[in-house]
Amino acid sequence: MADESADRSSIRAVAREREALESVRQLLALAVQIAKVEGLWAWGDGHGGWFHEEVTAAAEALGLSVKPPSSPRKKSLARSLRDAVVARDGLVCGLCSEPVPLSDVHIDHRLPRSLGGTDEIDNLQVAHSRCNIRKGASV
Repeated sequence: MADESADRSSIRAVAREREALESVRQLLALAVQIAKVEGLWAWGDGHGGWFHEEVTAAAEALGLSVKPPSSPRKKSLARSLRDAVVARDGLVCGLCSEPVPLSDVHIDHRLPRSLGGTDEIDNLQVAHSRCNIRKGASV
């Protein structure tokens, strides 16, 4: 009788531990979703490195694998479109009006894609890599 009571207590304890573990897993999954939405996963935001380390440690303790979201790859312009922009603009930067070495040519979106710009040739211009990077997603 005492053994049977101990077995039931053990079973209940294991069930509580499993429920607690499942709750922690759900909280961890929620934390990862929030991090993705709020952009907290990136190392350069001042918090992401800490957040990444904490979530990774918690996940590993639970035997889970947590990977940060991958950045979406930018859509590449067709070679023929790039060549048409270079043929139209020559090797002159549309941002600073200085000559651009062929090895440094970037194709800049005058109105960035993130602001609704398209890949139409009228929205594209030749730029130095440094000018294009400095401009970023501004107009």
